[in-house]
Amino acid sequence: MRFKVIGLILLVLALSPAAYLAWSSRDVPHLGYFQDDGLYLIGAKSLAEGSGYRILSLPGQPWQTKYPPLYPLLLSAAWVAAPNFPGNLPWALLVSWLWLPVLLLLCGLYLRDLAFSTTRILVLCALLALNPVPAFLSINLMAEVMFAALLLAVLLLAERAGTAGARPTLALAAGLLAAAAYLTKTAGIPLLLTVTCGLLWRRRILPASLFLAGMMPAVAAWILWSRAHTAASSDLVTLYYTNYLGFYEATISWNDVLALLSTNADTYLRGLGGLILFNVSDGFFVGFFARLFAVVAIAGAVRLARQRGVTQFHLFAIAYSVMLICWNYGPHERFLLPLLPLVWAGFSTEFLNLIAMAVKAFRGPQMDQRIAATVICTGAGAFALLALAASWWGFSNFLPGLVEARRSSLAENRRAFEWISRNTPAGSKFVARQDTLLYLYAHRTGAPLVLSTAPFYHGDREAILRQFKNVAEFGRTHDLSHVFFTNEDYHLDLAPDEREAIRHEFDANPSLHREFSSPRGAVYTVVGQ
Repeated sequence: MRFKVIGLILLVLALSPAAYLAWSSRDVPHLGYFQDDGLYLIGAKSLAEGSGYRILSLPGQPWQTKYPPLYPLLLSAAWVAAPNFPGNLPWALLVSWLWLPVLLLLCGLYLRDLAFSTTRILVLCALLALNPVPAFLSINLMAEVMFAALLLAVLLLAERAGTAGARPTLALAAGLLAAAAYLTKTAGIPLLLTVTCGLLWRRRILPASLFLAGMMPAVAAWILWSRAHTAASSDLVTLYYTNYLGFYEATISWNDVLALLSTNADTYLRGLGGLILFNVSDGFFVGFFARLFAVVAIAGAVRLARQRGVTQFHLFAIAYSVMLICWNYGPHERFLLPLLPLVWAGFSTEFLNLIAMAVKAFRGPQMDQRIAATVICTGAGAFALLALAASWWGFSNFLPGLVEARRSSLAENRRAFEWISRNTPAGSKFVARQDTLLYLYAHRTGAPLVLSTAPFYHGDREAILRQFKNVAEFGRTHDLSHVFFTNEDYHLDLAPDEREAIRHEFDANPSLHREFSSPRGAVYTVVGQ
């Protein structure tokens, strides 16, 4: 009981930086940072208002058939409680952030199941709470943290259901939670295979059947519903917003597969290491250490499998990793968050094993072994300090700075939104990367110039930027009368100088007439539309 109380106090203290970050950004000025967050919020608005599950910000307001509805359904409570935007943003943020302590508590249960010592569990849970990656994702209106928590709960129950003498109802409960995870993010689909196979491998036929009975109806229902409601159009914008597989087929050819796999494999290692060593830099040394940490974590996960057997988490991690590496977006930290508990368990296992080997060698009689042990311990200590310093910098500098920068940008962009509301017809449609913010603040629909992913994998920057030369033609083709562009557009895809070059090109484009301008954004009319 005493350790539980101490553990709870430590968890609360460790969570305080993330809680303060959430409180200081409760107005969510960074809404739209991932773009998906705006879509989730708009889906929640559509559900709350009784319009069905639609993309209200997109011309034609098609059904939302890309993102499952469970997370937007929870967010819709914010719209019901406070229908006025942006006054309801603090409530929406609270709905998202509360999943972070749930995830940390489940991480503690997972580490306990691995038979880690109480001290080790407390230290690891504290480090996870002080990790800027889940903290940042928890203050965005994104489904990632909720999905990671539900997924971990599934794997914990499924592991218990696979033991001899376990109640079959545990497998059914795991299946129902797996259904919830899948209806949060379709990335949970590997559970259908990995949990079932894991239970069958242990000859737990009835639990495997009950798991399928719990998860399969939700999978089938979402697939059937989304197919029945998917927009008929096959243009890139519609595919991007409504159809994962359709967009994949439209943007990736067999000639791109090798570049995709090699790039994603490297991004996967860097992202996995980024769950340990917080980084936002593309520098060589940061990238080197991130990849090194990833290799150590993978080695530790393999060691855990050899020591305690292959678990449900191992099986899911393998299938999920293969899926991410084959997908047409780089597997950055955001997508790898569900693997966070296994990554830290593996990293700590290999780290402690390395320290134990070094201590043993240091106590040996041979001088060369003692020197090597000293070097290893010094390097391990340096790596630990580097990781802690990176986390401190993330909470004290980078994340607050990012939020403040977005707050400043939003204040200026709202001038553009107000101008749009006053000076454009209510039915005006825009080419806009920030289409969700445009709808929420200015009540205008729009669609972004969707970039093909293939040139990114080939490093063809010229081909990427060339797509912006046809923005006026894109507007005419999609019946979009205006263009709204800001310096923050495509910030995850393009360098600042590239975005600045696009702004200059828009200003010089004879098919675009600038109507409004500010230091960070502009509104254009498409000539001839």
